[in-house]
Amino acid sequence: IELINQIHPEALTLFNLCEGRGIDVGCGYRKTNPNAIGVDWIKKGDRGLIGNVKGKKSVADIRAKGDKLNMFKNNSLDFVVSRHNLEHYKNPDKVLNEWIRVLKRGGLLGIVVANGGNPDTYEETHYVNFNKYSFRQLIINTKLIREISFGDCISGWSYYFIGRKKI
Repeated sequence: IELINQIHPEALTLFNLCEGRGIDVGCGYRKTNPNAIGVDWIKKGDRGLIGNVKGKKSVADIRAKGDKLNMFKNNSLDFVVSRHNLEHYKNPDKVLNEWIRVLKRGGLLGIVVANGGNPDTYEETHYVNFNKYSFRQLIINTKLIREISFGDCISGWSYYFIGRKKI
């Protein structure tokens, strides 16, 4: 319980999805769950360059961008979680399809994104400013994920989506 109380509210939203073998894409300096394989474009031990990761050491286990997960086979992971990462790609459709590719059938997908309508969430590296509808619609449009839960993660700050890869 002490560990749970220390977890960021957005990580807590996705924490219990991290059972089995899976990845935390864009883990930065703190993974959603210690059981996750951390994936980030900054290698382990290097310091972040911008935003809330600036100066903080990466805990990534694998250095890779979230749209190129070639080290993972199709249908090989039990879960994919990501917090404040999807908005950093020019083509979020491509990224989302890559995350779905590596998920097993029945695997869990959990994503948190910034509320693009809140100027306080702005970062110069955000290519997409999601609103609640556009975020959910992006995932639903894949037709590969069944929605389990969706909504505000932190009111006015972020949205979350939890789904399961269709069998």
